[in-house]
Amino acid sequence: MMGKFCTNCGTEVTGKFCANCGHPVGEVPDKAPAPVPQEMLNGVTFDPVPIFAAHKGRSGQIDLIKDLAHATGASISAAKAFADAHYADSAFMQEVEAYVPPPMKCPFCNSTNIQVQQSGYKFGRGLVGTVLFGVLGAFAGGIGAKSVTCLCANCGKSFSPPKR
Repeated sequence: MMGKFCTNCGTEVTGKFCANCGHPVGEVPDKAPAPVPQEMLNGVTFDPVPIFAAHKGRSGQIDLIKDLAHATGASISAAKAFADAHYADSAFMQEVEAYVPPPMKCPFCNSTNIQVQQSGYKFGRGLVGTVLFGVLGAFAGGIGAKSVTCLCANCGKSFSPPKR
């Protein structure tokens, strides 16, 4: 008889919870999860739903075409034709609207208990810049402003957010 394995991390499990990641172990579902839809552009296979979901509005359509062309090596006109065909498909667009991105996970412990921190203007740095360089030195307080770091509330480690 085969043992049970955690559906989250793949470790063999003997109880009701995985000893490695703490994920609850339930009964194996009767059917496999639905396959992720894969499409191809210029010989590159990918799931278009999260890509379309990340690019909203008119400027998002332009960025989508640029990103598709860059990621697949396709021409702008081929990427535009791909995007236009998908924008015209109402069933696909409903799938895009219903898409919920997966939660951000800590790369160290896989926890989803993440605090996002954004730095702002540093008054001390601006004051020193003003003293050293005059009025223009006040801009030194804005260096690094709006940089984002993530702090895991589970393990306490900080990391840069993943690029989406």
